[in-house]
Amino acid sequence: MVAYRNQFLEQMAVLRPRMATYEGESMEQVVLPNLPSNISEIILVTHDESVFYANDGITKTWGPANEHQIQRKSQGLSIHVSEFICESIGHLCLSEEDKVMNDLLPNDERIPYNEAYVTHKDFMKQVVERAIPIFEQMHPGKTALFMFDNSCSHNAYANDALVVLQMNLKDEGKQPLLRDGKMPDSSVHIMTFVDEDGIKKPKGIQRILEECGLWIENLQKKCESCKLHIFDSTNEQYCATHILSCQPDFMSQKNHLKEVIEAAEHICIFYPKFHCELNYIEAFWRDILRFARRSERFMSAYAYGLLGRAAIFAVKKYWSHRCVPLSILYEFGHLNSSN
Repeated sequence: MVAYRNQFLEQMAVLRPRMATYEGESMEQVVLPNLPSNISEIILVTHDESVFYANDGITKTWGPANEHQIQRKSQGLSIHVSEFICESIGHLCLSEEDKVMNDLLPNDERIPYNEAYVTHKDFMKQVVERAIPIFEQMHPGKTALFMFDNSCSHNAYANDALVVLQMNLKDEGKQPLLRDGKMPDSSVHIMTFVDEDGIKKPKGIQRILEECGLWIENLQKKCESCKLHIFDSTNEQYCATHILSCQPDFMSQKNHLKEVIEAAEHICIFYPKFHCELNYIEAFWRDILRFARRSERFMSAYAYGLLGRAAIFAVKKYWSHRCVPLSILYEFGHLNSSN
């Protein structure tokens, strides 16, 4: 973990001179970096996800003092929100002028999902169709530094990526069609073959190693280290998975997110594991949850007919509630106790 954090800090030290800094009491004074004409400014864009529940933050219920209230075990319906923000414009979205001028672009990159999770396919669609195009429209000629946490969906590989764990020892079977790799002499290595029926099928690990001249008789598919997902380049207990995974084309395989972002000529790095304090969007989510409950209280107060100072008083008094209780109307004489 320490080594990964140090690697992250080294990456940021290299990229930071290309970023603008913000000064002044309200951080509105922008100090642009002094860069050569052939090097673009970097804009940091951080990402995170959060889930909002219908019963979020509700820990108390109202009822007679002598009765035990049964609380709901569920937090209720949820909305999963995947969000990008940056220092330059805040929430990554088009300006009002750009919304008029660019009808084909979405207004913002945020997509709410009515599920408690976002699939890798959904997330990649958000990055490709929303986040990158909106950033390029709002920051022409600049490079985005997209930063993500180390979740499983962010580190997933493309379906055709050169990943040994997806492969069988023998040809065919239940394994994906992989993209072309590299032979030891750097020539193209085709990872598929066409059978006698003219159908393209995937090659197995054994066949690929034989074509590279690396196959050893009676070689097992996995050794104990590979079964435990422990990669050790000094391991002398060779297996087919270990040998193929050590080849340059397989070792240099990047995850799907990194491939897509770098193909668009932007930068993608990941926060160190267990270091959520480095991602300032975490504080953004914390305040969003707090203000979401506050907005709900104001709506319930207005629905009861409270206005001005009365509504503000009710919202502050019941700060731990999602809505203002009906009993608040008795305090202001809007209802009689007999009603």
